[in-house]
Amino acid sequence: MEFKVLDANGIKIRTAIEGEGPLVLMVHGWPESWYSWRHQIPKISKAGYTAAAIDVRGYGESDKPHEINAYSLKNISNDVIGVMDALEFEKAILVGHDWGAPIVHTTALLNEDRISAVAGLSVPYSPRGEMSQIELFKMVFEGKFFYILYFQKEGEAEAEFEKDMKKGLELTYFSGEWISEKEMDYFVSQFEISGMRGPINRYRALEIDFEDLKDFKDAKLKQPASFITGSLDPVNFFNGVGYKDADDIKNTIGEYYENLVDIQMIEGAGHWVQQEKPEEVNKYL
Repeated sequence: MEFKVLDANGIKIRTAIEGEGPLVLMVHGWPESWYSWRHQIPKISKAGYTAAAIDVRGYGESDKPHEINAYSLKNISNDVIGVMDALEFEKAILVGHDWGAPIVHTTALLNEDRISAVAGLSVPYSPRGEMSQIELFKMVFEGKFFYILYFQKEGEAEAEFEKDMKKGLELTYFSGEWISEKEMDYFVSQFEISGMRGPINRYRALEIDFEDLKDFKDAKLKQPASFITGSLDPVNFFNGVGYKDADDIKNTIGEYYENLVDIQMIEGAGHWVQQEKPEEVNKYL
């Protein structure tokens, strides 16, 4: 594996790269790192692909703009295309987890001719609707604590995390058997470099996304696509009831895709599915 700091979309994006062949570009979520794909990169490269995983802007050793609007899905999607250009690939298969899933879905939506297939982990594709996510969350969680609404106040969540970064990450990851002390130390080291403003700004850009994607209201994802989730992933329960199985998921999200090739629900896995159950995720990818 080698690391390159690439000029992409006017900023620097650190990228881990291994292998040769067609490009598979992996995009992490919150609060993570290129390192979240450490179990996938060798497997994908050995299968005959160029496996690449980025530090999303705001994270690790990538650039960290201060402004909230720098973290819109449109801007980060342009980073993905910029990485492809810097690596001299016309097309790519995209894989995204958590926030990385909406990033790769949006990239595919905005660049149909350049993205040949897309896999979302933990978060399925959903098109822009009638109401912004922030307004929806305000309605659903009125009078209750909800982390995305808590994140909207600049400086507060950052300060809470940064006073004890390791504890903050451990609580977020529900860390257990899937992560070693050495692996946790690496994640902590990356957030000691980056801080939490950039990562949390992604949540603060939700209203910007709503405006940016107004021309794509109800748009279906056209590329061949897959969705992988853990049976214990709390994101599955945002609808209040969760999913029983893969068929239940398909009945819920299938209409948003033109070519939803595969859905997998991995038993016993939580939100950090590609790290908790790497062998299963690698097989399905």
